[in-house]
Amino acid sequence: MNGMKEKLLKSVSIVLLAIGAILLPFVIFGDGGMPRVKRLQEQVDRILEKNKVVEWETQELNREIQHFRSNPELVKQVAREELGYVTSDEVVFIVP
Repeated sequence: MNGMKEKLLKSVSIVLLAIGAILLPFVIFGDGGMPRVKRLQEQVDRILEKNKVVEWETQELNREIQHFRSNPELVKQVAREELGYVTSDEVVFIVP
């Protein structure tokens, strides 16, 4: 009886190994396998590159903010040029 169990266990093991060997290439190279891993890695690389650009832009904007905070005359100049700001002692002429 014990020998029969061993043969059955051995046969089941061989069948399972054979099924695994047949399915393994589909698992590795199928849509859910290595091609998907490669696509995901490329996507991660693109996102990391975009993050670098956004980080650089954020640093530039922070430098610009610091520049404006440390230079009140620059704030006045920009307000005059871009927003049409005038001081209380100026006279504004509107020409049609």
